[in-house]
Amino acid sequence: MNAIRRPIDQRSLVDRINTFFLLDRKTSEIFDEEGGRPITTTLEARGIADESLRNFGINVPREFKEGQPFNIQDYDVNTGWTIYWLLEKAVTRMRIGSSGGTYEMHLPGRSLHYDLTVQLIAGLFNGEGIVDKKILEAGSGSGLTLHKLAKRGAIPTGLDASIGALDFTSYLGDHYGTRDRVNLLQGDYHEMPFRPGMFDVVLTSGVDEHEQNLIGLLQERARVTRQGGYVILSMPNEHSPFYKGFKDKEKVTKERYPALIEIPVEHVRYEHDIKNAMGEAGLHFVKEDGVLVAPSRPIKIGDIRDDDLELFDNSLQNPRRQIPPFLKVNTWKDLEQNATIGQRLHYGWSRVYVAQKRAA
Repeated sequence: MNAIRRPIDQRSLVDRINTFFLLDRKTSEIFDEEGGRPITTTLEARGIADESLRNFGINVPREFKEGQPFNIQDYDVNTGWTIYWLLEKAVTRMRIGSSGGTYEMHLPGRSLHYDLTVQLIAGLFNGEGIVDKKILEAGSGSGLTLHKLAKRGAIPTGLDASIGALDFTSYLGDHYGTRDRVNLLQGDYHEMPFRPGMFDVVLTSGVDEHEQNLIGLLQERARVTRQGGYVILSMPNEHSPFYKGFKDKEKVTKERYPALIEIPVEHVRYEHDIKNAMGEAGLHFVKEDGVLVAPSRPIKIGDIRDDDLELFDNSLQNPRRQIPPFLKVNTWKDLEQNATIGQRLHYGWSRVYVAQKRAA
């Protein structure tokens, strides 16, 4: 006779997640120990970033240097991104320099996100893996995906218009020991300096929600993708309770600390019919999936649907004490493997759209 499973106490499960399994993903969630303010607003972080900016010939106003409110949109987009990424680099240098350890220890949620993205890419090749696969990330930002791809044996290329993004990518390359295995190029992803059919995969992450002409961008990515290769779009999942919780908390943090710097294009958002756009660009839509990243902010009663309580309860067993970040990451990876596509689409931090370039 099958044992009758007791009902799962959602409140207890939510408390367990909020106590033991949250994972920081953004530097805006890291607070300094002394003043209790976001580390990106501290004088130390701004001073380190200012030094790097001056090395690139970029002058920022007194407000930035003093940790006061600063409008990044006063600059052109590429300069704004350079300010943003060099501040990210400054925070990373501070955290690793003072505490040691790895990047994963300080932003485990971000690392988990890109681990899962790489896993999804590898799964497209029917067990072949991604060793020697040529993979382009257009608008590569920090380059974290590139370094994780390199660790798996791929041949990654990063294209970004911001010199600050490329500088941060190089810094992380030294950290991961993959700098010599990652190709970097400063350039515009609207008109990419690559020959046709050069890549097995072309990836974008957190790019296309800020772009109006998605079909044109997809056509350009299809141009540089080989026959049988893939074009992948990863975009924030605006409907995920975990992502919405982060955005709500970020808004509160911004109101309390106006000096917090947002991404330069935060105010520019477009909604797209992704599947239709892929078809219009001559690509064959393959699938839509989700990247189910751990919440970084406390979740609420009701954020987990009743039908999904068992998945979370089984995967996130109640520990007796706080556990280190790498164990939290491994626990969420196990949950991801056990989740259905529907669950990944509902809770996932990002939604991922995959298309293939097929012969006409």
